[in-house]
Amino acid sequence: MKPIEFKNMACYLSNRHEEWNDEILLRTIINRYYYYIFLHIRYWIIKLDGREEVREILIPTDDVDRKYSIGAHTFLLKYLKEVAIKSKNLRPYDNTLDEITLFLGNLFDNRKKADYKLDVVITNVDLEDAKEWVKEIEENLEVLFDTIAQLQGMNKLPNCNRYLK
Repeated sequence: MKPIEFKNMACYLSNRHEEWNDEILLRTIINRYYYYIFLHIRYWIIKLDGREEVREILIPTDDVDRKYSIGAHTFLLKYLKEVAIKSKNLRPYDNTLDEITLFLGNLFDNRKKADYKLDVVITNVDLEDAKEWVKEIEENLEVLFDTIAQLQGMNKLPNCNRYLK
């Protein structure tokens, strides 16, 4: 299965949610959009970074869960934030990587709200926000992946040892 299938399902459901007018569908669509972009970025970080500890944190097993003090979703956000900080030394500053991190964080919070905060009403505004964040992230992924490749080549990737228990 590929991450894009999560987005395809979100788009499919999104095109039909007004027929149903059902909040559970909005919650499901937001979840699918988040997991699409999370899994897509995770795949490329593992591929470009190449370190086993990054793979272990981002695709945890029961043994690894006990080895690291951080979960995959939080780690991915911290990894992106550190890449953004380190990128400031590579080229003239722009906020592209900061925005990717911000939008993914917003999407993560929106997904948690949709999944766990059942007392909070999820609306079309929440869905439109999720769609916009995914679009903004997608438009800038090449910058992210190029930066990770550059940092990898310079041996300046984010430090994972701080997350060992």
